[in-house]
Amino acid sequence: MIKFPDLSVKDNTIRYVNDEIKDWKEYTYPDITNYKYEVQYEKTKGTREAKLMFCETDLVAWAPFIVCGKSSKFDPEYFTIRYGENQKEFSLKASDMGSKALLLKALTSHGIRVNDVDKTIQRSLTYLTKCVFIYGRNLRVTPTITANGWQDGNDLFVMGKIGITKDRIFPVNTVIEETDLVDNFVQAGTKEGWVEAVSPIMTHRIVRFKFYDSMSAGLKKPLNIESHVHEIPGATGTGKTTIEHMINSAVGHPHKLECNASSTKIGITLRVAGQCDIPIDIEEATDSDDRARVIKAVYEIVNGKSRSKGVQAGGLRFMSRDLPQ
Repeated sequence: MIKFPDLSVKDNTIRYVNDEIKDWKEYTYPDITNYKYEVQYEKTKGTREAKLMFCETDLVAWAPFIVCGKSSKFDPEYFTIRYGENQKEFSLKASDMGSKALLLKALTSHGIRVNDVDKTIQRSLTYLTKCVFIYGRNLRVTPTITANGWQDGNDLFVMGKIGITKDRIFPVNTVIEETDLVDNFVQAGTKEGWVEAVSPIMTHRIVRFKFYDSMSAGLKKPLNIESHVHEIPGATGTGKTTIEHMINSAVGHPHKLECNASSTKIGITLRVAGQCDIPIDIEEATDSDDRARVIKAVYEIVNGKSRSKGVQAGGLRFMSRDLPQ
């Protein structure tokens, strides 16, 4: 007989399973088996090396992992997996739980070592199935992010793994596979440090205008305003790159957020679509072929004539320097 975990609560509050980060020994596991978090020592080249393992009667995986969230209350498309010593999280497709090959790829891509030889992939699949069956109804609903920018309802704005609402800033799970559209939206240092660094250049009126105009990207969708482009003209050594990097630094990595002007037209279009509602910095195009390609790509996207128009809902924002009018 299956024994379901005790989820009784007081004061009509909801108790979500594995919602809060705890020690691995304190999480809720399926009661029908004895899952535990241990350390096993392997003898490697004459030394004894500690290896993390997650097991029941037999080894399940070489890293602990649990199911701690789902993308919707009924028939969720994704489940949130918390794993490893640092207790990071990722979104796993529900459909991947039914395929050893897909689950193997998903788990190993996050460093959860399983394979078919020692049957750990089959045990991991069985374990996840039990988790969902036993306590899936009591998982917190954590919507999975599939695109940057404004989400449905305009109450959540996403930049990579950062979620922003009117009340707070918090980490979110994303299934965006392009790392440039996720990992480049990071914070380094403090807000006070950033203000101190950009204050000297922001004393110039034209710089402030370029900055504020670029930051209007996030207003396009809520206000139903069309996209637009502005240029940062000037000869070499007049501060064009400095202005670009200063603007980029407000949302992420100053250098890595540049869109390469030598990219193909399709590449530029996909980058812009993936960075929806966020300023786009298209670097200086000095080569004649690059200039022609950038002009055509920007014209088609801003005017809604690109074949990728369907994934660009929400308005697009471009910032480009040395783009001929």
